Amino acid sequence: MPPRILVVDDEPDLRKIIERGLELSGCDVDSSEEPTHTLNVFQPGKYDMVILDVGMPEMNGFELYERLAKLDSHIKVCFLTAYDMEYFREFRQRFPDVPDSCFIRKPVAIKDLADIVKSQLATFTE
Repeated sequence: MPPRILVVDDEPDLRKIIERGLELSGCDVDSSEEPTHTLNVFQPGKYDMVILDVGMPEMNGFELYERLAKLDSHIKVCFLTAYDMEYFREFRQRFPDVPDSCFIRKPVAIKDLADIVKSQLATFTE
């Protein structure tokens, strides 16, 4: 069964590129642009991983992940951001158990992102 991934990013073009690239790498992908809508339709156990943009206007990716994790404590995460140090410090403080490799700086090659996702999912299932 292919890994099920949910991508939440408010940039439609980037979200579609990520979605398509992960599908081509063998993942089953859904996507959303609005964090609140994502929370309203989220189904615990449906996804192996969420990929979240950190800087979204309605709710940032860190807040969204905290809320999703309350609904599904097994959900894994990768964060995407165009910003580096300011968010990385917050990431490290809020999520000390999430590997640094799950904090991904944009732009990222789709192949690299797919490799990170597959590597993290393999690590979590060992």
